[in-house]
Amino acid sequence: MSFEAEMLVPSQGVDDLGQRAEATITFLKYTVSLTYRRGGDSQSLGALELTKEELVHIRKGDAPSIFVFPLM
Repeated sequence: MSFEAEMLVPSQGVDDLGQRAEATITFLKYTVSLTYRRGGDSQSLGALELTKEELVHIRKGDAPSIFVFPLM
């Protein structure tokens, strides 16, 4: 199964260490794909395996066609 989420992140924030951070890109798309892997024997339930994880920027010019609300 695969999931995608387009998101708008704040331009300023604080990281896990308490340090201020400033984003240069605030339009992002996160993609994750999981695959079920059967267990080696009939007793095992198997497991989910992360097969893809990607975070990419959305170009500012493309943002109005992706987000359904007005952008400032």
